[in-house]
Amino acid sequence: MTLGWVAAWWQWALAIALVTGAVGVGYRQWDRLGRKRSVLALEALRIMAVAMLALTFLQPELIRSAVRLEPPEVVLLIDRTGSMETVDVPSSSGAVSRTVAVERVLEDPELLEMVRRQGTVVEEVIGGDGVAGTDLGEALDRVANRRGNVRAAILLSDGDWNTGNPPGAAATRLRQRGVPVVTVGTGSDRHLPDVALELVAPPAYGLVGEQIAIPFAVRNHLGRRLDTAVSLKVGRREEATKRVALAQGAWLEDALLWTPQKTGEYVLEIEVPVQPEEFVQANNRVEVPISVRAETLNVLVVDSRPRWEFRFLRNALLRDPGVKVECVLLHPELGAAQGPGYLPRFPAGANELAVYDVVFLGDVGVGGNELSVNDAEALVGLVRQQGSGLVFLPGRRGRIATLEGTPLGELLPVLLDPAQTRGFSFPVEQRLALAQRGAGHFLTFLGKDEEENQRIWRALPGFSWCAPVVRNKPGSEVLATHATQRNEWGRLPLLVASNAGNGKVLFMGLESAWRWRRGVEDLHHYRFWSQVVRWMAHRRYLAADKGIRLSYAPERPAVGETIFLQVVVSDESGFPIRQGTVAGRAARGDGQVEQFKLDPQEDGWGLFVGKVQVTGPGPLRLTIEASNGAKVETEIPILETERERVGQPANFAALREIASVTGGAFFPVSQAREAFERISVLPEPEPVRQRLRLWSHPAWILTLGLLLIAYWTGRKLIGMV
Repeated sequence: MTLGWVAAWWQWALAIALVTGAVGVGYRQWDRLGRKRSVLALEALRIMAVAMLALTFLQPELIRSAVRLEPPEVVLLIDRTGSMETVDVPSSSGAVSRTVAVERVLEDPELLEMVRRQGTVVEEVIGGDGVAGTDLGEALDRVANRRGNVRAAILLSDGDWNTGNPPGAAATRLRQRGVPVVTVGTGSDRHLPDVALELVAPPAYGLVGEQIAIPFAVRNHLGRRLDTAVSLKVGRREEATKRVALAQGAWLEDALLWTPQKTGEYVLEIEVPVQPEEFVQANNRVEVPISVRAETLNVLVVDSRPRWEFRFLRNALLRDPGVKVECVLLHPELGAAQGPGYLPRFPAGANELAVYDVVFLGDVGVGGNELSVNDAEALVGLVRQQGSGLVFLPGRRGRIATLEGTPLGELLPVLLDPAQTRGFSFPVEQRLALAQRGAGHFLTFLGKDEEENQRIWRALPGFSWCAPVVRNKPGSEVLATHATQRNEWGRLPLLVASNAGNGKVLFMGLESAWRWRRGVEDLHHYRFWSQVVRWMAHRRYLAADKGIRLSYAPERPAVGETIFLQVVVSDESGFPIRQGTVAGRAARGDGQVEQFKLDPQEDGWGLFVGKVQVTGPGPLRLTIEASNGAKVETEIPILETERERVGQPANFAALREIASVTGGAFFPVSQAREAFERISVLPEPEPVRQRLRLWSHPAWILTLGLLLIAYWTGRKLIGMV
């Protein structure tokens, strides 16, 4: 047992100065008071107290060396997670998987004998059956927390940790314990030749006759340029293809379009052809389930005069079997139009408006025997609260200018020029040009592929008038612009989309879409407005039953995400309820069941909101029930986040860090013998040092306190206080 100190030279100098000063002061005090024995004893107590304080400042420790009596252990950490199935380890018989490479190392009796010379071999498995993800930090913590005499550890892994805390923290704890980790990296730390196909949040459902976009992403790790096609199949029938060209190492996100003709539950197969040099073929094909339903969408068209845009839009919607259309024609001189399909007035308030999925607002404004401020507020509530769509179709009367300063003006996705309320007229035909966002947008896709779509838009008949647009508002999407007219903000945006609360808004700043019929009849005109109606009404039909409608975002959530729920409840007459409660039940894929309540919104419209956390793989079964008895049930598919990806490069950087922090070494699996030899020649471990910190021990503090009490008491007894 030895005495140690934790102090710098200046701390020693200060301590010596304190004790020397105490001795000097004590001598002068003893000499001044006649050199009495009582004073001498009292000053001795003070010098002892000061000396203990000085020693406390130096942090003295009693150090005792102890030899471990437990038998030493060497821990083998063996990675058996999904990424270890990647076949990228060269061997004499061809490439083998990382798992096989590790097993061959462990089957070598000579290598294991090297380790046994250092102690008992203990095997610990990382991953295994039923475990999703690689947590290297947890595996290293298990070694650090072992109570035995751990001599060293050997980690055989590809280093692909994807869950838990970073392994560096656990490696630091092993270093403090004096346990080196020798890491053996298996696999290739570079991408294998591979083409990977991934889905990007496909829709949960579609409508019959609706053009459904199935997003996908392709990654090219072939080491060369890739020129191929992505195909969409339903059963054995190919429904759509898209050519893709990617440079080496590039990534592309796009979508395939599919128009179902029948209702039912479908499994869509998206596939990219396997290339000759690919190592991994399993990620060239993905499947996505989708429900196709037949819904009748309720559309309201509001305008002032029966202009050509109104007439042909109404005719197109009337011929759409999936749409029920009603019109309000507020003629400024003749009053509201009458006849089949025409309403005698604009629907009054939330009760009458709530049934409409999409509203087209033409060349009509607020005031002037057209819309009232209350009507404008009701339209805003329909969009923001109920998730309906609103399409602005301004005209030459310039009535859209009257919306500024009203609640509807806030929904406009563009800023208008107040000096040009009647818009801009042109002596010659003008053209639309697709913006970058509109080139592949669902609304503006009129062809079978992007190349044909661009040709169609370039060939569409032009226009001679457009709305007085200055620029689009922040957060909106410009889909098409004037081909030539510009201002300080760029080309004039004439087709602009945006989100508004739970709903969507579209602005079309020209009144010549009806001319798209020239030479092709309804081909493009009908398809465009059909896509608009279905795109805007999509969220309202995610899940619905009598008297209740559920929408949620995102449509295909992943594990760990939050699903935001919006529930609209109506009474027996179809009017939004004014009071009541809504409760929900979420049954998760892992068997857990959660009960929750949804909160009513102050703005009315029978809207209730809530949220559910996705904690595990799906599907998630939701049951929503209102106090008036309305009930809806739905099943939300959950995107599975694939943590363990076969074909990904090995993470040797993580393995090198673990070895460096713990004082071990890193070796590739081809040098496994050197790794085991490193363990066999480890130096004898230093004896365990047990430290007793005297300066913080209770007995030390008690002794110092007793000395100070005795000194103070002595001063009282001899009359020095």
